[in-house]
Amino acid sequence: MAEQGTGASPEAAAHLLRARARSAELWVPLEGTSMLPTIEALSEGLVTAIRRPRWGEVWAFVDARGELTVHRVIARLRGDRWLLRGDGSEHTDAPVDASLLIGPVRVVRHQGRTRQLRRSRLMALRLHARRLVGLLR
Repeated sequence: MAEQGTGASPEAAAHLLRARARSAELWVPLEGTSMLPTIEALSEGLVTAIRRPRWGEVWAFVDARGELTVHRVIARLRGDRWLLRGDGSEHTDAPVDASLLIGPVRVVRHQGRTRQLRRSRLMALRLHARRLVGLLR
């Protein structure tokens, strides 16, 4: 789920969004379908203050184009980089540097209904397995 970029560098945009998440509630639009079935299109997600990602959590980050994206953490790489992937996506995102991470999405609001998002190790394992199968093809 990606939102249009701000025009700032990806690092600057991520820094501003992290600061906002620390100081106030940061609700971000979740417009795409890459997180189906976990998150429906046209939802909003509440991003909490930054800390270390954990495998299976849903995180907001700024991609290399400067777009806000929300996907699930599936692996940590060397050099403090992370692999993320949408639950409904065919492809894993390019590795994301920790400086581009904003924070975990804990709450989703859709059509006036709010629900908690939980860490899903099973979903992360499924996505990681799909990535490995893709590498073998």
